[in-house]
Amino acid sequence: MRFCRKNILLLIFSSFISVGWGQDCDEGFVWIDDPPLNEYNWDGYNCFYELDLNVLSEFIQLNSSLSGQHLDIGWQYWVNGRLEGLTLYALQITSIPNNIGNLNNLTYLNLHFNQITNIPETIGELTQLTEIYLENNLFGTLPESIGNLTNLITLNINENQLTSIPENIGNLTGLEKLLLYNNSLTSLPESICNIFSNLSQYDFSDNYICPPYPYCIENVGYQDTTNCEPECDLGDINCDGDLNVLDVVLMVNMILTAEYDEISDINQDGLINILDVVQLVNIILGVTQNTINDIDGNVYETVQIGGQLWMAENLTVTHYNNGDEIPNITNNSDWGVLFTGAYCDYDNNPTNSGTYGRIYNWYTIDDDRGVCPDEWHIPSDDEFMELEMFLGMGESETNSTGYRGTDEGSMLADNLNLWNSGILVNNNEFGTSGFSSLPSGYRFVYYGFQNMGNNCSFWSSSEGTFSYAWYRLLDYNYSSVLRTTNSKHNGFSIRCIKD
Repeated sequence: MRFCRKNILLLIFSSFISVGWGQDCDEGFVWIDDPPLNEYNWDGYNCFYELDLNVLSEFIQLNSSLSGQHLDIGWQYWVNGRLEGLTLYALQITSIPNNIGNLNNLTYLNLHFNQITNIPETIGELTQLTEIYLENNLFGTLPESIGNLTNLITLNINENQLTSIPENIGNLTGLEKLLLYNNSLTSLPESICNIFSNLSQYDFSDNYICPPYPYCIENVGYQDTTNCEPECDLGDINCDGDLNVLDVVLMVNMILTAEYDEISDINQDGLINILDVVQLVNIILGVTQNTINDIDGNVYETVQIGGQLWMAENLTVTHYNNGDEIPNITNNSDWGVLFTGAYCDYDNNPTNSGTYGRIYNWYTIDDDRGVCPDEWHIPSDDEFMELEMFLGMGESETNSTGYRGTDEGSMLADNLNLWNSGILVNNNEFGTSGFSSLPSGYRFVYYGFQNMGNNCSFWSSSEGTFSYAWYRLLDYNYSSVLRTTNSKHNGFSIRCIKD
């Protein structure tokens, strides 16, 4: 019999298991008369692979929290004498034995909620593994050999101290779940794009991952970017922190050599040409030309966000583009029964409109006479989605309803002093897009004026049903953006977008 190693022999005897010395087992296996297993984790086969038993023994020898325990530690699943499943959950384990690679029939490994500080390279020899759970431990690196586990479907490493992910994680082409929540990651390898499209579940949030992110990932979730190097501003081609004549010279050279760099594409139209040079020069000289006028002569700042040119202020116009007046309805009962366009000032106080713009029902938008300046229009639901995706929201999220995204709402808002304190203003991305949403409140069809200081709402031109239309809402207590439909009789703000 090959069952002669002292440590295993002592452990088996100490667990009162009867070892049969004359039983027939294949070489490398040892007979155990009455193993402490049951029908749920053992198939009744009494020959056990000695190297598998040795790994269990090493776990006990290496970890003081297991001292004095028998080989039936945790939960085990045996088939034909080979260990195929092992769970050692919340046992205060600090070390994984190097000989764990001997468990080459193992398909399931769960070491969740321990105190493991190192993952040995030999874990890469467990090539039959389909699921591995290592969350809630203390290790800071993964061995390169993790790339050998090409049968993996689930890899859960949540809540450890990982600072990096091996490049060869891109080898795990069968992976469907990758969970890296709450580690200390500062980057993700580009090779992750080899497997990203196969992932049905992933979580990279609560790390320190700095942009730029791998091209395939639209949403990395919340990241603490406090220690990230600042990204260069648009037009700062030499990335020295100043916009000056050196950047103009570099831009001209890029045009002459037919080079393209997004940082030089001032108007974000996919080209670098004289238009970008003119805009850069105007920025350096402090010349402001990015304004438009409505039919009443009101002047609005504009902002380029991605491929879209938006008003950076709420509409205040009181006439349609043909000169007809838009009715100003002050009485709430009259407002609620209209099926034609109307506007109002919040609390019927024109002073509010000087800061926040005016409030309109949706029927104003649906009028062929138009309210946006010439060559501008009310954005559709799809155009709002394009804006949100440019700011980082995933495409699948943009099509959903309710609060979506991570910090896009904070990006779209501005002016800290006007918003009530909450999650929106406390986000690091607050006010970074230039869209400059202010907490203008709204007029509810039944209850009048509400929530100035708390939120703002913007109509889209897209109908939801006969009585409802799509709109967006930013709220002081959310950093994300609400998308849903609401009654066309409500009064919301309007932003215009360039044709």
